[in-house]
Amino acid sequence: MLVEEQLNLPGLGVLVLCCVIYHQGNAVNEGHYHCSCRMYDGYFWTFDDGKACQRVHGDISSHRQRGAVMLC
Repeated sequence: MLVEEQLNLPGLGVLVLCCVIYHQGNAVNEGHYHCSCRMYDGYFWTFDDGKACQRVHGDISSHRQRGAVMLC
């Protein structure tokens, strides 16, 4: 899946991707959610419950190929 990190929409200007929300499970009301967010340093970091956050290396579209449910 190719993810554009910037979109230029008429009337809205340039929108910059700041977060990707992922889901693992069989249904939206069960399973596990986690996210990758762009931080102040410009890099995406993954947040997953009590685990230490980790910097995403490389392009965000290659970070997790499955389970993206929302791009913010």
